[in-house]
Amino acid sequence: GRNAEKPTAWRLTLNRYAAPLGYEKHRPGFPWHRDLKANGAASLVLSLGGAGTLQFAEDPWSSSSSASSLLAFGSVQPGIGGISDGIRYSDNAVPEEVDLRPALEVEVRGGDLLLLTGRARWEMLHRVTAVKGPGGTDTERASLVFGCW
Repeated sequence: GRNAEKPTAWRLTLNRYAAPLGYEKHRPGFPWHRDLKANGAASLVLSLGGAGTLQFAEDPWSSSSSASSLLAFGSVQPGIGGISDGIRYSDNAVPEEVDLRPALEVEVRGGDLLLLTGRARWEMLHRVTAVKGPGGTDTERASLVFGCW
């Protein structure tokens, strides 16, 4: 647990998902990742603006994952991805060619607050995909990510 004598450490990150430019079909999403270890034991994501879909997938490098049933590609190399204490802390270690199968999808709209703790925080990866706005258009959105230890 957390040392009660030590003050809570907070971190705040702003993510902006701009509306697509004329040559783009869709608003860019955000690739598979785990939030930085520096974000803390809990990540709270406040969605602002247009809707977005968060997809969650098992981390194939996690010691608790059954990688063969979770991945749509060949084999997983154990020991890659910055594993320490049985947890892969690196958030950018998911190669683009890794084809993860989403285990859960959550649509977040402006004003929604999502809390990631425990298994969802440390053993699963997530990504953001675009959701069409009214009239089939992609709208701009942002999120504030609060992390605390």
